[in-house]
Amino acid sequence: MLCKSKLTKIFSYFILTILTILMIVNQSVTATTSELIIKQSNKANPQVGKFLYSYQPGIDENDEFIRSYLANSQIFEKNISIIKQINFNLPEDLEIRWMSCRNHSESSVQNSPANAFYNSRERNITLCYELFKVIAVLKINDGLTQEQAIDSTLKAYLFIMYHELGHALIDFLDIPITGKEEDAVDDFAAYMLLTRNESDQDAMIDVIQSAAITFYLLGKSQQFPAGSEHLLYWDEHSLGEQRFANLFCIILGSNPDKYATPLVADPNNSEDTRNPLKIPINRAQRCVNQEYPQKIESWTKLIIPHLIEEQRPWNGTGGGSNPAPANETPGGIRWGD
Repeated sequence: MLCKSKLTKIFSYFILTILTILMIVNQSVTATTSELIIKQSNKANPQVGKFLYSYQPGIDENDEFIRSYLANSQIFEKNISIIKQINFNLPEDLEIRWMSCRNHSESSVQNSPANAFYNSRERNITLCYELFKVIAVLKINDGLTQEQAIDSTLKAYLFIMYHELGHALIDFLDIPITGKEEDAVDDFAAYMLLTRNESDQDAMIDVIQSAAITFYLLGKSQQFPAGSEHLLYWDEHSLGEQRFANLFCIILGSNPDKYATPLVADPNNSEDTRNPLKIPINRAQRCVNQEYPQKIESWTKLIIPHLIEEQRPWNGTGGGSNPAPANETPGGIRWGD
Protein backbone atom coordinates (compact mmCIF):
# COMPACT_ATOMS: atom_id res chain seq x y z
CA MET A 1 0.00 0.00 0.00
CA LEU A 2 1.41 3.43 -1.00
CA CYS A 3 2.10 5.89 1.79
CA LYS A 4 0.76 9.42 1.66
CA SER A 5 4.14 10.97 0.82
CA LYS A 6 4.62 8.69 -2.18
CA LEU A 7 1.10 9.44 -3.43
CA THR A 8 1.82 13.15 -3.07
CA LYS A 9 5.07 12.78 -5.02
CA ILE A 10 3.38 10.80 -7.82
CA PHE A 11 0.60 13.37 -8.00
CA SER A 12 3.17 16.17 -8.19
CA TYR A 13 4.98 14.43 -11.07
CA PHE A 14 1.64 13.96 -12.82
CA ILE A 15 0.74 17.64 -12.48
CA LEU A 16 4.23 18.69 -13.64
CA THR A 17 3.94 16.45 -16.72
CA ILE A 18 0.53 17.89 -17.60
CA LEU A 19 1.81 21.46 -17.20
CA THR A 20 4.84 20.70 -19.39
CA ILE A 21 2.63 19.28 -22.15
CA LEU A 22 0.30 22.28 -21.95
CA MET A 23 3.26 24.66 -22.15
CA ILE A 24 4.63 22.92 -25.27
CA VAL A 25 1.20 22.93 -26.93
CA ASN A 26 0.72 26.60 -26.04
CA GLN A 27 4.11 27.53 -27.53
CA SER A 28 3.27 25.65 -30.72
CA VAL A 29 -0.14 27.29 -31.01
CA THR A 30 1.36 30.72 -30.28
CA ALA A 31 4.02 30.26 -32.98
CA THR A 32 1.45 29.05 -35.51
CA THR A 33 -0.95 31.87 -34.62
CA SER A 34 1.87 34.41 -34.90
CA GLU A 35 2.76 33.15 -38.37
CA LEU A 36 -0.87 33.31 -39.47
CA ILE A 37 -1.19 36.86 -38.13
CA ILE A 38 1.90 37.90 -40.09
CA LYS A 39 0.59 36.30 -43.28
CA GLN A 40 -2.85 37.87 -42.84
CA SER A 41 -1.24 41.24 -42.14
CA ASN A 42 0.88 40.94 -45.27
CA LYS A 43 -2.19 40.21 -47.39
CA ALA A 44 -4.26 42.98 -45.81
CA ASN A 45 -1.47 45.58 -45.81
CA PRO A 46 0.82 44.87 -48.76
CA GLN A 47 3.85 47.12 -49.06
CA VAL A 48 4.74 48.99 -52.24
CA GLY A 49 8.33 47.81 -52.74
CA LYS A 50 9.31 46.58 -56.20
CA PHE A 51 12.30 44.77 -57.69
CA LEU A 52 14.12 47.07 -60.11
CA TYR A 53 17.22 46.45 -62.22
CA SER A 54 19.58 48.32 -64.51
CA TYR A 55 22.74 47.78 -66.55
CA GLN A 56 24.97 50.83 -66.09
CA PRO A 57 27.33 51.88 -68.92
CA GLY A 58 30.83 50.40 -68.67
CA ILE A 59 33.82 52.67 -68.31
CA ASP A 60 35.86 50.92 -71.02
CA GLU A 61 35.41 48.52 -73.94
CA ASN A 62 35.82 45.41 -71.79
CA ASP A 63 33.14 46.52 -69.35
CA GLU A 64 30.86 47.52 -72.23
CA PHE A 65 31.26 44.07 -73.76
CA ILE A 66 30.34 42.47 -70.42
CA ARG A 67 27.37 44.83 -69.99
CA SER A 68 26.08 44.01 -73.45
CA TYR A 69 26.59 40.27 -72.95
CA LEU A 70 24.76 40.25 -69.61
CA ALA A 71 21.86 42.32 -70.92
CA ASN A 72 21.48 40.29 -74.11
CA SER A 73 21.51 36.98 -72.23
CA GLN A 74 18.10 37.81 -70.69
CA ILE A 75 18.92 35.35 -67.90
CA PHE A 76 18.65 37.99 -65.18
CA GLU A 77 15.38 39.42 -66.48
CA LYS A 78 13.89 35.92 -66.50
CA ASN A 79 14.95 35.27 -62.91
CA ILE A 80 13.91 38.70 -61.65
CA SER A 81 10.50 37.99 -63.17
CA ILE A 82 10.38 34.73 -61.19
CA ILE A 83 11.37 36.61 -58.03
CA LYS A 84 8.59 39.17 -58.60
CA GLN A 85 6.02 36.38 -58.86
CA ILE A 86 6.88 35.22 -55.34
CA ASN A 87 5.31 38.43 -53.98
CA PHE A 88 7.74 39.30 -51.21
CA ASN A 89 6.24 41.97 -48.98
CA LEU A 90 9.00 44.55 -49.52
CA PRO A 91 8.82 47.78 -47.47
CA GLU A 92 10.51 49.73 -50.30
CA ASP A 93 12.06 49.27 -53.74
CA LEU A 94 15.13 47.09 -54.15
CA GLU A 95 17.35 47.84 -57.15
CA ILE A 96 19.76 45.31 -58.64
CA ARG A 97 22.36 47.01 -60.81
CA TRP A 98 25.30 45.88 -62.90
CA MET A 99 28.10 48.43 -63.25
CA SER A 100 31.80 49.25 -63.39
CA CYS A 101 33.08 49.53 -59.83
CA ARG A 102 36.61 50.88 -60.26
CA ASN A 103 35.46 54.40 -59.36
CA HIS A 104 32.83 53.31 -56.86
CA SER A 105 32.80 55.08 -53.48
CA GLU A 106 31.84 51.96 -51.50
CA SER A 107 34.79 51.21 -49.22
CA SER A 108 34.53 47.46 -49.77
CA VAL A 109 35.31 47.83 -53.49
CA GLN A 110 37.85 50.65 -53.53
CA ASN A 111 40.77 48.24 -53.25
CA SER A 112 39.07 45.33 -55.00
CA PRO A 113 36.49 46.37 -57.59
CA ALA A 114 36.01 42.73 -58.62
CA ASN A 115 33.11 42.43 -56.22
CA ALA A 116 29.39 42.04 -55.64
CA PHE A 117 27.62 43.45 -52.60
CA TYR A 118 24.41 44.59 -50.97
CA ASN A 119 24.45 48.15 -49.62
CA SER A 120 22.18 48.34 -46.57
CA ARG A 121 22.27 52.17 -46.51
CA GLU A 122 21.26 52.70 -50.13
CA ARG A 123 19.16 49.52 -50.21
CA ASN A 124 20.56 48.23 -53.49
CA ILE A 125 22.57 45.32 -54.89
CA THR A 126 25.64 45.94 -57.04
CA LEU A 127 27.31 43.36 -59.26
CA CYS A 128 30.59 44.63 -60.71
CA TYR A 129 31.67 43.98 -64.29
CA GLU A 130 35.21 43.56 -62.94
CA LEU A 131 34.14 40.46 -60.99
CA PHE A 132 32.78 38.87 -64.17
CA LYS A 133 36.14 39.37 -65.88
CA VAL A 134 38.12 37.93 -62.94
CA ILE A 135 35.96 34.80 -62.82
CA ALA A 136 36.14 34.29 -66.59
CA VAL A 137 39.95 34.53 -66.55
CA LEU A 138 40.11 32.00 -63.69
CA LYS A 139 38.03 29.56 -65.71
CA ILE A 140 40.14 30.04 -68.84
CA ASN A 141 43.26 29.37 -66.77
CA ASP A 142 41.56 26.23 -65.50
CA GLY A 143 41.30 24.89 -69.05
CA LEU A 144 38.02 26.17 -70.47
CA THR A 145 37.80 27.83 -73.85
CA GLN A 146 36.86 31.50 -73.88
CA GLU A 147 33.30 30.66 -74.94
CA GLN A 148 32.95 27.99 -72.24
CA ALA A 149 34.43 30.29 -69.61
CA ILE A 150 32.05 33.15 -70.40
CA ASP A 151 29.04 30.81 -70.34
CA SER A 152 30.12 29.28 -67.02
CA THR A 153 30.80 32.73 -65.55
CA LEU A 154 27.32 33.90 -66.56
CA LYS A 155 25.82 31.03 -64.58
CA ALA A 156 28.02 31.74 -61.57
CA TYR A 157 27.02 35.40 -61.81
CA LEU A 158 23.34 34.42 -61.63
CA PHE A 159 24.04 32.49 -58.44
CA ILE A 160 25.88 35.52 -57.03
CA MET A 161 22.84 37.69 -57.78
CA TYR A 162 20.68 35.35 -55.71
CA HIS A 163 23.36 35.31 -52.99
CA GLU A 164 23.22 39.10 -52.72
CA LEU A 165 19.42 38.98 -52.86
CA GLY A 166 19.60 36.79 -49.77
CA HIS A 167 21.54 39.52 -47.93
CA ALA A 168 19.00 42.11 -49.05
CA LEU A 169 15.94 40.13 -47.97
CA ILE A 170 17.48 39.35 -44.58
CA ASP A 171 17.83 43.13 -44.11
CA PHE A 172 14.53 44.21 -45.73
CA LEU A 173 12.37 41.59 -44.01
CA ASP A 174 14.32 41.25 -40.76
CA ILE A 175 14.76 37.51 -41.29
CA PRO A 176 16.54 35.88 -38.33
CA ILE A 177 19.78 34.06 -39.10
CA THR A 178 22.08 32.08 -36.84
CA GLY A 179 25.62 31.21 -37.85
CA LYS A 180 27.46 32.91 -40.69
CA GLU A 181 25.18 34.97 -42.90
CA GLU A 182 27.43 34.34 -45.91
CA ASP A 183 26.83 30.59 -45.63
CA ALA A 184 23.12 31.16 -45.09
CA VAL A 185 22.72 33.19 -48.28
CA ASP A 186 24.66 30.60 -50.29
CA ASP A 187 21.98 28.17 -49.11
CA PHE A 188 19.29 30.72 -49.97
CA ALA A 189 20.62 31.13 -53.51
CA ALA A 190 20.60 27.38 -54.09
CA TYR A 191 17.16 27.14 -52.48
CA MET A 192 15.67 29.77 -54.77
CA LEU A 193 17.16 28.21 -57.88
CA LEU A 194 15.92 24.73 -57.01
CA THR A 195 12.44 25.52 -55.68
CA ARG A 196 11.33 28.33 -57.99
CA ASN A 197 12.65 27.06 -61.32
CA GLU A 198 11.02 23.63 -61.41
CA SER A 199 10.65 23.66 -65.19
CA ASP A 200 14.39 23.44 -65.83
CA GLN A 201 16.09 21.70 -62.92
CA ASP A 202 19.11 20.54 -64.93
CA ALA A 203 19.90 24.13 -65.89
CA MET A 204 19.58 25.28 -62.28
CA ILE A 205 21.88 22.51 -61.07
CA ASP A 206 24.36 23.68 -63.71
CA VAL A 207 24.15 27.20 -62.26
CA ILE A 208 24.87 25.95 -58.73
CA GLN A 209 27.71 23.75 -59.98
CA SER A 210 29.27 26.65 -61.91
CA ALA A 211 29.14 28.79 -58.77
CA ALA A 212 30.62 26.01 -56.63
CA ILE A 213 33.56 25.55 -58.99
CA THR A 214 34.01 29.33 -59.11
CA PHE A 215 34.33 29.49 -55.32
CA TYR A 216 36.78 26.58 -55.42
CA LEU A 217 38.97 28.34 -57.99
CA LEU A 218 38.76 31.65 -56.11
CA GLY A 219 39.78 29.86 -52.93
CA LYS A 220 42.76 28.22 -54.61
CA SER A 221 43.89 31.51 -56.16
CA GLN A 222 43.61 33.60 -52.99
CA GLN A 223 46.97 34.86 -51.76
CA PHE A 224 48.07 36.86 -48.74
CA PRO A 225 51.39 38.59 -48.01
CA ALA A 226 53.82 36.50 -45.99
CA GLY A 227 52.93 36.57 -42.32
CA SER A 228 49.28 37.49 -42.87
CA GLU A 229 47.95 34.15 -44.12
CA HIS A 230 45.91 33.82 -40.92
CA LEU A 231 43.62 36.63 -42.13
CA LEU A 232 42.00 34.09 -44.41
CA TYR A 233 40.43 32.39 -41.40
CA TRP A 234 38.96 35.64 -40.10
CA ASP A 235 37.01 36.39 -43.27
CA GLU A 236 33.22 36.49 -42.97
CA HIS A 237 33.04 34.02 -45.86
CA SER A 238 33.86 30.37 -45.46
CA LEU A 239 36.88 29.17 -47.43
CA GLY A 240 36.19 28.91 -51.14
CA GLU A 241 36.78 25.17 -50.96
CA GLN A 242 34.20 24.87 -48.16
CA ARG A 243 31.61 26.83 -50.12
CA PHE A 244 32.25 24.48 -53.03
CA ALA A 245 31.74 21.44 -50.79
CA ASN A 246 28.53 22.79 -49.26
CA LEU A 247 27.01 23.55 -52.67
CA PHE A 248 27.90 20.11 -54.01
CA CYS A 249 26.23 18.72 -50.89
CA ILE A 250 23.04 20.57 -51.85
CA ILE A 251 23.23 19.32 -55.44
CA LEU A 252 23.55 15.74 -54.21
CA GLY A 253 20.70 16.14 -51.73
CA SER A 254 18.38 17.51 -54.41
CA ASN A 255 18.48 14.24 -56.37
CA PRO A 256 20.75 11.54 -54.88
CA ASP A 257 19.82 8.88 -57.39
CA LYS A 258 20.98 11.11 -60.23
CA TYR A 259 24.06 12.74 -58.70
CA ALA A 260 25.55 10.09 -56.41
CA THR A 261 27.66 8.41 -59.06
CA PRO A 262 29.33 11.57 -60.47
CA LEU A 263 29.70 13.39 -57.14
CA VAL A 264 30.31 10.83 -54.37
CA ALA A 265 33.67 9.17 -53.76
CA ASP A 266 33.55 5.38 -54.05
CA PRO A 267 35.10 4.20 -50.75
CA ASN A 268 36.53 1.18 -52.59
CA ASN A 269 38.36 3.39 -55.09
CA SER A 270 41.53 4.98 -53.70
CA GLU A 271 41.68 7.51 -56.53
CA ASP A 272 38.14 8.60 -55.67
CA THR A 273 38.81 8.93 -51.95
CA ARG A 274 41.84 11.17 -52.62
CA ASN A 275 39.94 13.41 -55.03
CA PRO A 276 39.15 16.74 -53.27
CA LEU A 277 36.22 17.31 -55.64
CA LYS A 278 34.42 14.11 -54.60
CA ILE A 279 32.08 13.99 -51.59
CA PRO A 280 33.18 11.49 -48.91
CA ILE A 281 30.57 8.78 -48.31
CA ASN A 282 29.81 9.80 -44.70
CA ARG A 283 29.21 13.43 -45.64
CA ALA A 284 27.19 12.32 -48.66
CA GLN A 285 24.77 10.45 -46.44
CA ARG A 286 24.34 13.51 -44.22
CA CYS A 287 23.82 15.71 -47.28
CA VAL A 288 20.88 13.58 -48.38
CA ASN A 289 19.33 12.54 -45.08
CA GLN A 290 19.87 15.66 -42.98
CA GLU A 291 21.43 18.77 -44.51
CA TYR A 292 19.43 19.19 -47.72
CA PRO A 293 15.97 18.53 -46.21
CA GLN A 294 16.80 20.78 -43.26
CA LYS A 295 17.92 23.68 -45.45
CA ILE A 296 14.85 23.45 -47.67
CA GLU A 297 12.50 23.29 -44.70
CA SER A 298 14.27 26.10 -42.83
CA TRP A 299 14.25 28.58 -45.70
CA THR A 300 10.63 27.75 -46.51
CA LYS A 301 9.62 28.56 -42.93
CA LEU A 302 11.67 31.76 -42.94
CA ILE A 303 10.23 33.04 -46.22
CA ILE A 304 6.54 32.14 -46.09
CA PRO A 305 5.56 34.70 -43.41
CA HIS A 306 6.90 37.48 -45.64
CA LEU A 307 4.81 36.74 -48.73
CA ILE A 308 1.78 38.84 -49.60
CA GLU A 309 0.13 35.89 -51.29
CA GLU A 310 1.61 33.07 -53.28
CA GLN A 311 0.89 32.83 -56.98
CA ARG A 312 1.37 29.07 -56.88
CA PRO A 313 2.08 26.45 -54.22
CA TRP A 314 5.51 26.75 -52.64
CA ASN A 315 7.19 23.53 -53.70
CA GLY A 316 9.84 23.43 -51.01
CA THR A 317 11.35 20.18 -52.24
CA GLY A 318 13.24 21.19 -55.35
CA GLY A 319 11.52 20.44 -58.62
CA GLY A 320 12.91 17.09 -59.70
CA SER A 321 14.24 15.76 -56.45
CA ASN A 322 13.14 12.78 -54.45
CA PRO A 323 15.10 12.97 -51.21
CA ALA A 324 15.43 9.75 -49.29
CA PRO A 325 13.55 9.51 -45.97
CA ALA A 326 15.62 10.76 -43.06
CA ASN A 327 16.29 7.28 -41.71
CA GLU A 328 17.33 5.72 -45.00
CA THR A 329 20.46 5.79 -47.12
CA PRO A 330 19.66 6.76 -50.73
CA GLY A 331 19.97 3.91 -53.17
CA GLY A 332 22.43 5.89 -55.29
CA ILE A 333 25.03 5.97 -52.50
CA ARG A 334 25.89 2.31 -52.19
CA TRP A 335 29.14 0.85 -53.34
CA GLY A 336 30.31 -2.73 -53.76
CA ASP A 337 26.79 -4.27 -53.84
